[in-house]
Parts: sequence; C-alpha cells; structure tokens
Amino acid sequence: MWEIWTEVLGGKGRQPALTDGRRKVLKLLWTEQLAAEDKPMNAFRKILKAVKRSEHHMSVRQYHLPESLFRNQERRDRWAQEVDRDRGTPGALERPRLTANTTIGIENQGEFDD
Repeated sequence: MWEIWTEVLGGKGRQPALTDGRRKVLKLLWTEQLAAEDKPMNAFRKILKAVKRSEHHMSVRQYHLPESLFRNQERRDRWAQEVDRDRGTPGALERPRLTANTTIGIENQGEFDD
C-alpha cells in the first residue's frame, strides 16, 4: 500500500518514510474498508486519486499524508465512499464492517508484519 501511496501522492524529490503511525492507519483502512473489495489495491488507488482531485487536501502536504487522511473511522469511511460513488454502489457505511477480530487473510503478506 505504501508503494502505491508514494506513486500516486508522493510527489517528486524526497519521499516520506513509512512510519509506525502510517502503517497503523493504512492497516486500519485495509481491515475496515479495502479487504472486502474484489480488487483492494485498485480501490486504494481510486481513494488516492480522489484525494488528488481535492484542492483542499492537496493544498497542504500534511493533509494528504495517511495519518491525516485516515486517522479516524469517519475519515476512512468518507474516503472509501469515494470509491463507491465512482462505482455507483452503496456507501462504505452500508457495507458489512470488519473489526480487528475479523480474519481477513493478510496476516502473512509481509507489509504489515511487525
């Protein structure tokens, strides 16, 4: 996910590092929103493209960093709704919600290993 974020929103020059805080909010976005998608990385890319279209979020660098964009449940839901809006399907709030106790099959994918 971080590689996609840097590709879409990282800009030119020095790239921000993947910190523990960024890893945490990206994992929350994955478990709450993206894991239920047929193509979760495509959905994540669509979220980032929606951020890129937002003049407000792109006006200040800190606003489009993961710890700002996805820092709470409401923000993660709001950005996932952008993907649903493009698809014309029900919003993220109407989807079944995954919790931290839900098994989603990403435990061994390396990106979120401690």
